[in-house]
Amino acid sequence: MRRGGAPRFSTPAFWLIFVSSSLSNVAYSSTAPVLPRYVVEVLGGGPALVGALVGLSPIASLVVQPFAGVLADRYGYRVVSVASGLLGSVGVLFLVLSATVPGVAAGRVLFGAGGSAIATALMAWVLAIVPAERRGQALGVFGLGVWIGLALGPVVGENTFHLAGFGAVWLVCGALQLGSVLAALVVRHRADGFPPEETAVVTGENLAGGAAGPTDGAPNSAPSAPITPGWRVAVRSVTLAGVVAGLVWATEGVLLTYLVLHLESRGIRPDGVFGGASVFTVFAASVVLARLAVGTLPDRIGARRSAALALSCVAAGLLVVAAAGSFALAAVGAVVLGVGFAPLFPSLTMIATERLPSSLRATGLGFFNAYIAVGLAGGSFVGGVLSGWWGEWSAFVAAAALAVAGLGVLAAEPGHGLRTWRR
Repeated sequence: MRRGGAPRFSTPAFWLIFVSSSLSNVAYSSTAPVLPRYVVEVLGGGPALVGALVGLSPIASLVVQPFAGVLADRYGYRVVSVASGLLGSVGVLFLVLSATVPGVAAGRVLFGAGGSAIATALMAWVLAIVPAERRGQALGVFGLGVWIGLALGPVVGENTFHLAGFGAVWLVCGALQLGSVLAALVVRHRADGFPPEETAVVTGENLAGGAAGPTDGAPNSAPSAPITPGWRVAVRSVTLAGVVAGLVWATEGVLLTYLVLHLESRGIRPDGVFGGASVFTVFAASVVLARLAVGTLPDRIGARRSAALALSCVAAGLLVVAAAGSFALAAVGAVVLGVGFAPLFPSLTMIATERLPSSLRATGLGFFNAYIAVGLAGGSFVGGVLSGWWGEWSAFVAAAALAVAGLGVLAAEPGHGLRTWRR
């Protein structure tokens, strides 16, 4: 149970949830390079139809996530995880059976809804089974499942397409999604001897979650509060962290959408080992390595201090990228950005859930994830407007300002200002 005096989070239950999340992310990302080609070659659509069908999935995610959280708190994390994975598999089935625009649209909605719902339930499940003093580290490792999906998914999708065509890609996606369901099904009810969290005293700024709840995600046995007041409590609890997350993930939206265009405008070719696209690889590798290296930072210094340091790095990295006129300087900015992004997800998730009672943990996380989705979409839109007015560099400067604004939101929180962080 303990290593070096601290309870460990690395248990079979945690790793099964991690595998479930990773498989779901690989399934989702594997469609990214194939779907646009499918819309053009099979459906006969143009860029507008590609954008509309691709965009249906994130829109479904935004709508579904809060409701998925409510259902997970009411019926249990396992039930919602399994049901969501099966829903995503049904979405893939639509792609296999119906080569029509309505069929693909229905498949994208179901696939996006299922993937986002399982992400919310699994995240809440991790918080329920991990010791409070290791939640920052556990969330950091759990979040790597997203990066695994981004790294492996497009490779799996593209190679499967070239080997066996579109239908094989959809079947592989469905198999991966069913693998995610299977992993969630076999998670043990309790996490390898962890004491029931109901007996723990949960205090301090770096402990995620309020009164802890059942570790298997089963519905609470205590009488539940009416749904509407519960929603209000959840929204109030996660709003500050959600606003900060929305601001900082808007900067990621700018980065993902306009980095290559910005560097190309500075004379850096988009392809090749030292091309603009390779800066994404530097960024992703930096996030993974930094998260492995400083994964315990939110637990050691507190979620707010960790988030403040991270936001400062993000702002600095974006300014370096904005000024970059060479691959080397852009790579330096990407490394600084990666170091900043590494502790942000666990830190902000901990802040979002620290005042949530266990009976509303998944509900709160659903709304928190919705803030992130809005931020990503908003960053891409606002970045496009600024790029059209003054050039892509201005979008990165504005993104840096959003990161600084996130610092301001954290500093303005009653009882947790900058003076409190220095103690």
